[in-house]
Amino acid sequence: MKRLSKSLKAAISGTYSRDWKVSRVILRAANLNITDVTPLITHFIDSDDEFEGCASIYALSKFKDVSHIDSIYNVFKNVGFESKVGRIVASYILKFGKRLIKRN
Repeated sequence: MKRLSKSLKAAISGTYSRDWKVSRVILRAANLNITDVTPLITHFIDSDDEFEGCASIYALSKFKDVSHIDSIYNVFKNVGFESKVGRIVASYILKFGKRLIKRN
């Protein structure tokens, strides 16, 4: 877990230089169900790298984390169904959309 956390912190600060892509690190954390890195993963919700965005939203969905549902919804408003990220966001919204409606 420490290595995943360290890698994500380095990616956020722009000093990440390992062989694995950041999206792979995020997916590994999701697969291992390491919810402690959730605050780090949320930095990649609206990443310019499509794979990082997909991985972060997938991980948050797997962790059942809805604390950033508004930012995730904003990603969908910007990209719609035109990209992989938009389609991942759509599935997230379908899964947790009731919570978004209740908050508004």
